[in-house]
Amino acid sequence: MSKNEQNKQIEGRCPICGGFHPPGACPKEERVLSPEEKKEQEELQKELENYLSEGWIFGVKIIIALAKEKKIPLDFTSACQKGLENCLSEGRISVVKIIIALAEKKNIRLDFSKPEIVSACQKGLEKRLSGGWISDAEIIIALAEEENIPLDLTSACQKGLENCLSEGRISDVEEIIALAEKKNIRLDFSKPEIVSACQKELEKCLSRGWISDAEIIIALAKEKNIHLDLTSACQKGLENCLSEGEISDVEEIIALAEEEKIRLDFSKPEIVSACQKGLEKCLSRGKISDAEKIIALAEEENIHLDLTSACQKGLEKRLSGGWISDAEIIIALAEEENIPLDLTSACQKGLENCLSEGRISDVEEIIAFAEEENIPLDFSKPEIVSACQKGLEKCLSRGGISDVEKIIALAEKKKIRLDFSLLKEIIRKLLIQRRDFLDSL
Repeated sequence: MSKNEQNKQIEGRCPICGGFHPPGACPKEERVLSPEEKKEQEELQKELENYLSEGWIFGVKIIIALAKEKKIPLDFTSACQKGLENCLSEGRISVVKIIIALAEKKNIRLDFSKPEIVSACQKGLEKRLSGGWISDAEIIIALAEEENIPLDLTSACQKGLENCLSEGRISDVEEIIALAEKKNIRLDFSKPEIVSACQKELEKCLSRGWISDAEIIIALAKEKNIHLDLTSACQKGLENCLSEGEISDVEEIIALAEEEKIRLDFSKPEIVSACQKGLEKCLSRGKISDAEKIIALAEEENIHLDLTSACQKGLEKRLSGGWISDAEIIIALAEEENIPLDLTSACQKGLENCLSEGRISDVEEIIAFAEEENIPLDFSKPEIVSACQKGLEKCLSRGGISDVEKIIALAEKKKIRLDFSLLKEIIRKLLIQRRDFLDSL
């Protein structure tokens, strides 16, 4: 072949792929997209990035196949890079692993040196440590070491420690401390944020009666030389637990205070008030043994309680709920403590409440109890008449015909005048509902 022929052949070679083909038919040449195709390309690229960020590989495959079918080129490298950044910053390690594996399969080299990736890695680490996801945090650290990503481990562990402490996640705190020791990271327990978080969590634990958790915080504080105001925390815990009537928690706080040589002040108005509230709650809930323990504690600590008011409220509450046996125990307690009670008022209120709710069995028990205790009940009171009317309507609305009959019989026996005109409308509505139900069958 002459030199002239060789030059002609070289001149006919495609400068893009190096092959021979008609002009504009190069397989490697990017074709010019129409405006509609460009818009579709943007949408497909965005969906690809979203699916990668979510770790939805099936969706990724659909987008790739669709783009291939329509001959629309997509920037897979950019999509993987953005997905990696997004998932790293959220600490979603499982999706990060999927993106890395997919990139390797497609021979895409991800750039871990980008500032966005370094920043995302730091954010993800802090997020996982703060959330107590220590195993995920360790995977991020391992990835950073493998890809030479510089991380501020001290700052991340410090933030995680503070957050977990403030939220009372003690087991997570212990894991962060263990991780820091493993990585030779010196955590600063003297920071005001750490001291404050420790104090708040101690107070919260004691106030809720979580004594074992409180003891762990105290032990950690001693080990790390964190100064805590134990007296204040125990005092607040005592006040809260007393006011809720949680006497077992109160006893544990007192025991903890004695162990730590903390002198609790039972003379404070807040404690006296809390003691009164707790006693009333215990009696109202029928927790008589707990009420007796509060009374004993008050006597031991010279706390003046209004036993008459507490017993009266408790009696009324138990009678209104139909708990006659509890009411009898409160009466026995009052007699033992020489506390005068207004049994007539309590029975009258209990009767009114049970009648208005249509709880006829409880009404019968209160009447029987009143007769046994020689307590005269006044059925002519407007409140009783009104309660009887309400109870009748409620029983009828519920379809409790036997209870309706009992209330009517009681009303006749006690000469209570009921308004039956309102009942006609209730019966009419019930009949309509029954008819509609039968029609639907």
